[in-house]
Amino acid sequence: MIASALRFLIDVVFGLFTYALLLRFVMQLLRAPFRNPAGQAVMALTDWIVKPLRKIFPGFKGIDWASLFATYLFQVLWLLAYYLVFGKGFDLQSRRPPADIAPPRPASRGWRPTVRSRDC
Repeated sequence: MIASALRFLIDVVFGLFTYALLLRFVMQLLRAPFRNPAGQAVMALTDWIVKPLRKIFPGFKGIDWASLFATYLFQVLWLLAYYLVFGKGFDLQSRRPPADIAPPRPASRGWRPTVRSRDC
């Protein structure tokens, strides 16, 4: 139960920043104005990591490489957080609930053979 709560918390935090960075990249690529409230929220969430990275990765032909690199960096940190919290054998594909809270299976009524009739 704690593992699923930690997985949810990690997914929300890193997912929020990853999608905000991707939204910033797309908004800059499409030259969308950042004066609206959504643009201001994206800028406020991502300025702290994109501005220092612009010194290393300047923009080229209208593509903001700093935002793309920050997105990639957050994806790597997301996987690192999974590794640190869940250990060596974490499974990213599993969305099944743990065995202690899995729904009970319906009672079996026994085996019934299927009978097929042949029309000749």
